[in-house]
Amino acid sequence: MAVQEREKSGLNAIIGESEAVVKMKAQIQQVAATDDTTVLIVGETGTGKELVARAVHCESDRAGGPFVAVNCSAIPGNLFESAFFGHKKGAFTDANTDQKGYFEQADGGTLFLDEIGDMSLEMQVRLLRTLEERCIRPVGSGDEIAVDVRVVAATNRALAAAVREGTFREDLYYRLNVFAIQVPPLRERVGDVLFLARHFLSDYARDLQKPLMGFSRAAEALLQKQVFPGNVRMLKNAVERAAILCGGGEIDADDLSFELFEIGPGGDRGFEQMVQRLSGDQMSLSACERTLLREALRRTEGNQVQAAALLDISRMVLRSKMKRYGLL
Repeated sequence: MAVQEREKSGLNAIIGESEAVVKMKAQIQQVAATDDTTVLIVGETGTGKELVARAVHCESDRAGGPFVAVNCSAIPGNLFESAFFGHKKGAFTDANTDQKGYFEQADGGTLFLDEIGDMSLEMQVRLLRTLEERCIRPVGSGDEIAVDVRVVAATNRALAAAVREGTFREDLYYRLNVFAIQVPPLRERVGDVLFLARHFLSDYARDLQKPLMGFSRAAEALLQKQVFPGNVRMLKNAVERAAILCGGGEIDADDLSFELFEIGPGGDRGFEQMVQRLSGDQMSLSACERTLLREALRRTEGNQVQAAALLDISRMVLRSKMKRYGLL
C-alpha cells in the first residue's frame, strides 16, 4: 500500500493524543499483527468506527488487498445472498451478467460489516455459515468458492443485550467478538477536540482553496466547552460549515454553528427551500447543496432512500447530485 494511502487510512488517520485514543491505537496494532482474527468494533454513532476498521486493514498484511465496506442495515433480506455471495448470469430476472458478491470482492483483504446489529436473524444464519466454512456459493451456481477474507464488524448497539432479547444470535456474537475494540465517544476524549478541529480545518482549507489560518481564542474556547452528542462527525460538520462561511483568516466563534438546519419528516421545506435558506448565509449554491447532501447522508448513515426522503427529492436526483459533488 502506498505511503499516502496509509497516512489517510492507517493509524496516522486517527487524530488524538488522549489516553483513550492511545489505548485504542495499541489495540489496532495488536490485532492487525494477526491475519484472520475477526474484529468487533463498538462505538456510538459518529465516533469513527469505519476509520478504525480501515486502520486495522492498513496496518495488517492484508493492506495490499481490497477493503470492502458494507452497511448491513441498507441491504433488504431478499437481496442478501446476491449482495454477499454474488450471482451467475440468468440466476434470476435482470441477472444479465455474472456478479461478484462482497465476499469475493474482498478476497485477500478485509470485509467491513457496519451496523451488524441491524442484520435480520435469517441473514445472521447465512453469515455465520460463511464465516465458519470460509467459502461461498453464488446464486445460480452449484460450485463453492473459497474466500480468504478478514471480517471486521461494527455496531452502535449493545449486542450482548440483543442476544438476551433474542434479536441477535449468540453463536454469531461469539464468532464476531473474538477481538473487540471500543471506540470512545468525544466526551471521553475532550483533550482531542482541538487536535481534530485543526486537522479538519486544514483539510477543508486545502479543498476549498481558502487561506484559513486556524481558530481564534474565542472559537477554541467554544469548541472545548461544546457538547458533541454526534461525536467526531458532528465536530467535523461544524468545522466544514465554518470553513465554507469564513472568507479567510481565523475562524471565529460566530462562524461556528452546531445545528446546521432542520430537515426531516413533517418539515414543510423542500430541498430548494433549504438551499435558499443556507444561501442566505452567504454560501454559494453548490456549497449549499453539498452541505445539505452530506448532512442528510450523515443523519441517515448513508441510506440513500432515507436521505432522499429527508430532502424531499427522488433517489435518482439524489444520486445525480451525489455524483456531481463527488459523494458517490
